[in-house]
Amino acid sequence: MKEATITCFLFDWDGTLLNNTRLIMESYSLAYQRILKQRLNPELLRACLGQRTEEITQALHIPPAYQTAFINTFRAHQHQSGRKGTYLMPGTRFLLKVLKFRNCHIGLVSAKRRARVVEDLTYYNLQDFFEVIIGAEQCTRHKPDPTPILQACKALHITPSKDTVAYIGDTVYDLSLIHI
Repeated sequence: MKEATITCFLFDWDGTLLNNTRLIMESYSLAYQRILKQRLNPELLRACLGQRTEEITQALHIPPAYQTAFINTFRAHQHQSGRKGTYLMPGTRFLLKVLKFRNCHIGLVSAKRRARVVEDLTYYNLQDFFEVIIGAEQCTRHKPDPTPILQACKALHITPSKDTVAYIGDTVYDLSLIHI
């Protein structure tokens, strides 16, 4: 039996390599309070994490007339907060160095907009580790659909299989991608 050799590692960003869950929860809660004048159930929100902002807005049942204001308020709070309370997950830089040393392909697939991911990577000086970055606006379909993963593999000229590609994430939406 041939041993599997993973040569490509694709990562989610928020909550996987970057610990920013608290800021995300705070930003959605603040937007919900400001726009709908109600307190957001944190468990309902937690169940939505890992999706794009637009999908979370729908899952939280934000009325269509308020969706743009809700998203803008969320993003404004994220921007104003900078990276307060966020940090790289322990071992992130070391892991990326080891993978790079072993000549593995490294990519990032996120439900976040690509420009924001690139800003984060630059801030943490990680941008040179990633050969491909797929952001939310680069795909018409999103997690749990495998399209973003397949797009990253295509950009890397890799045929995806369980023996060659690993996707590492932190939510149920990420877990559903293990069957590509």
